Amino acid sequence: MAVVLELLAERVGRRPAMASGLIDRVMKMADVVALIDAANPVPAVRGPYKKTAEISN
Repeated sequence: MAVVLELLAERVGRRPAMASGLIDRVMKMADVVALIDAANPVPAVRGPYKKTAEISN
């Protein structure tokens, strides 16, 4: 399937996402990583945990 899409892209000169209007250029892997990083922000620093009470027998 990927080979067929690759051959089709060579003939048409555009990728399927470009032809459908989703993007306007061929994306590089760095672009994809930047999108993933933007969607998943770095978690904030957590505060201290609450101390638990001691259990006495």
